[in-house]
Amino acid sequence: MIKKQLEAEQKSLTHGIGVLSQQRREWGAAYQQHYQRGREHGARQDPYWIVLVKATFAAMFSLVALGWLIFFISPFLALIPPMIWIEAFLYYRREWQSPGPIQFYELQKVKFAEPTGDKERAEVRPSLLRSDQLTATEKIS
Repeated sequence: MIKKQLEAEQKSLTHGIGVLSQQRREWGAAYQQHYQRGREHGARQDPYWIVLVKATFAAMFSLVALGWLIFFISPFLALIPPMIWIEAFLYYRREWQSPGPIQFYELQKVKFAEPTGDKERAEVRPSLLRSDQLTATEKIS
């Protein structure tokens, strides 16, 4: 009985070590991928002060566009430019922190291919592939 328990424990430990080594390989591959991306693209993120400048320009534009309303309608409308600054700041900061899908795909040069109905031809349309993936005859036509 104790021998079976020890064998079962040894099997579970061996399985756990296998799972951990697989996880280590996955994390290592992810690290290598991101490291390579960083080496290829470098630091492409804009400086943070640009976020502040964009938000300030948005508030200034609203002040110029709506400034005359402050004097004629209500002095409480003077709160509009600060509110616009806060909203623009939050928008541009979110945009600054993480690129959108379009920016990410442009950075990675990702092109999606659509399957075609022709079985004789390739499974993807050459017009959607990168130019270095096209054959010489497809580049001419």
